[in-house]
Amino acid sequence: MIEVDKVYYITKCQLKPANKQYSTLKNDYEMTMTNDTIIQECKDAGSSMPSIQYNFVPISQIGNMEANAIIDVIGICKEAGDVMQFTARSSGRELKKREVTLVDTSSAAVSLTLWGEDAQNFNAASNPVLVIKGARVTEFGGGKSLGLVASSVLKTNPDTDDAHRVRGWYLSVGCDSVINSVSTRTGAGAGYSTEWLTFHEAKEKNLGAGDKPDYFQVKAVIHNIKSANAVYKACPRPECNKKVIDQDNGQYRCEKCNADFPNFKYRLLVNMLVGDWTSNRWVTVFADLAEEMLGKSSQDVGDALEFNKDEAEKIFSAINFKSYVFKLRTKVEFYGDSSRNKTTAVAANPVNHKEYNAYLIKNIQEMTGISKH
Repeated sequence: MIEVDKVYYITKCQLKPANKQYSTLKNDYEMTMTNDTIIQECKDAGSSMPSIQYNFVPISQIGNMEANAIIDVIGICKEAGDVMQFTARSSGRELKKREVTLVDTSSAAVSLTLWGEDAQNFNAASNPVLVIKGARVTEFGGGKSLGLVASSVLKTNPDTDDAHRVRGWYLSVGCDSVINSVSTRTGAGAGYSTEWLTFHEAKEKNLGAGDKPDYFQVKAVIHNIKSANAVYKACPRPECNKKVIDQDNGQYRCEKCNADFPNFKYRLLVNMLVGDWTSNRWVTVFADLAEEMLGKSSQDVGDALEFNKDEAEKIFSAINFKSYVFKLRTKVEFYGDSSRNKTTAVAANPVNHKEYNAYLIKNIQEMTGISKH
């Protein structure tokens, strides 16, 4: 009944001091409806009523905020992924989601997750400006992202000074700027320096040979994917991803949970050969990042590998020979008398050539001392 941007008469409603423990608003009072409350739409409000008030947080500051914080954000869509469809294991419902990258005048980017109709109907072609009242900060692997909650208000291309200012910045300098993302997952390497290196340089520096893992960033192409072993059967409990043992009696045992189950869930664990112009390296990609890259859930990929090999081949072929900017974790591991350098991807983003070229030009200027002017 109640819709955003409409005006209402509300009578017989309780007014009391706000319980700040359960409210993200800065108001000192809150209204509580009762059985006697009457709500009627005001048809002749005109333009005199105040609009929604925002307290925008620069995207560059989101990385320092606590998870579950509720904030207001304005940014322009730099890029958006495809709609991803999957089935929720808990409810069996078909879900749709899409990842959108927002940037703002702080030269920072953040990933916004849209669900349902918001994901399906979102049009990224014109780089729309998005204004969000009450977005929730989420955290995964050290990176911060944004999501919407029931009380969030999302507006596209509003006719406001703030929106015009952001679009003007993007068209003049933002689209070609080097943007730092607060959503990049860093895991155990939080705070590490993502130094740009070639694979040859990483080898020459003997990265990963110390007590702690090393991290570096590289622009590389996917040459080969071990698709046959890209998934494993895992414990069906949501909080556990341990590989299960097939008991050959219709039961699957999880040693971690010390329990047997009649079912399992698939989890992606992809090994891919990636290379730059100097060398190549086998890289392990875990489930969450692999799902992002493939645009499919682990369950979808597992089902395809079991029941439709041709479809599975199409899923993996879609990213073969594509270039990404990888952020990699590398550590030398010992197995008896032998050792090998185990490299894991903590992030992989499609190459934004304008941004990458801007980075290269900046490096050339720094190395040569040539001013961009």
